[in-house]
Amino acid sequence: MQVKRIILFVLLSAIALSCSDDNGGNSKIDIDKKALLVNYADNLIIPSFENLYQNTISLNNSFLELKNEYSEQNFNKFRQAFFVLQDSWQFCSAYGFGPAEEVVLRQALNTFPTDTLRIKSNIESGSYSLVTSANFKAKGIPALDYLLFNVNLDTKESVFTDSKTLQYIEDIILDMKTNIEYVRNEWVNYREVFISKTGNDAGSSLSLMINEFVKDYEIAKRAKVGFPLGVSLSDVLPFHFEAPYSLNSSGLLISNLQSYRSIIAGPIENDLTKTDNLYEYLSELSATRNDALLADLILSELDESIDLLNKMDIPFRKSLEIPSEKEKIEALYKNMQESVVLLKTDMVSAMGILINYQDNDGD
Repeated sequence: MQVKRIILFVLLSAIALSCSDDNGGNSKIDIDKKALLVNYADNLIIPSFENLYQNTISLNNSFLELKNEYSEQNFNKFRQAFFVLQDSWQFCSAYGFGPAEEVVLRQALNTFPTDTLRIKSNIESGSYSLVTSANFKAKGIPALDYLLFNVNLDTKESVFTDSKTLQYIEDIILDMKTNIEYVRNEWVNYREVFISKTGNDAGSSLSLMINEFVKDYEIAKRAKVGFPLGVSLSDVLPFHFEAPYSLNSSGLLISNLQSYRSIIAGPIENDLTKTDNLYEYLSELSATRNDALLADLILSELDESIDLLNKMDIPFRKSLEIPSEKEKIEALYKNMQESVVLLKTDMVSAMGILINYQDNDGD
């Protein structure tokens, strides 16, 4: 009789434990991953590439006006179109998977610091191929930043009426347009692939998106702040900042951080009846750090970095010459470094995603 009671107790305990497992922990979470992927594809990723493409068309049109007739107005119009395109890239850089990976879009568009000696050599010789990786550092947005803003005001008319210079700029824009148009067009078909891979494995869309997001953030921290600041080396490198010639480094980083923020918070066109963004996903997972919601902490860190940038009145390149201003960039770097732990360790762990890119970040 006693044996029967023990067996019955064990069976009841097993049933109770099974029920507890079925109804507790993560099994309670009802996350529609397909709805999440559809939301990001339709309301964030595809519109960002479309905006980048349209801004490339505008840049090309303004260039053709300048090429056809040099004037101060046309020159300034071309510069303004460049600023708009330069900024719109910041909202695409984190999506380096799928079609963008096929054309290595990040490297093709925004490898910096740009190689000014190679640019000059290419222009002078008129013999170059911008489709090769050897010219990644002599084309794209950084090359235009140099050509448009490292020019003497007294001689800019002669520079921007020079046939070799104009041809090189035209070739850069064509190369950019070709790559951007490819990615923009391919997303029409890739969308169906993207929204269908709803798992958490290395080949899933969520894993690809998160890996590229975290990777891009680390690149921003390292290349846009740490490396030129001298974190990895003993010497500061002012011209290694992004956009050192247009002195637009901090403005672009603000846009970049805002794009990261939108990835966490999700597109504004959220379906409130579904868990369709990363903020809600992490909240449903009850992901916390120090008793605070992880999603809130990530957004708070990003907001703090943006706030630090908004308080900087002097361009990055020139700030390195002033100790008190350099300290502000150092504080920014430290803050961005703290976000890496939240993103690369806490977030991916909570979501059950593995980081599978090679991290060469020595700083």
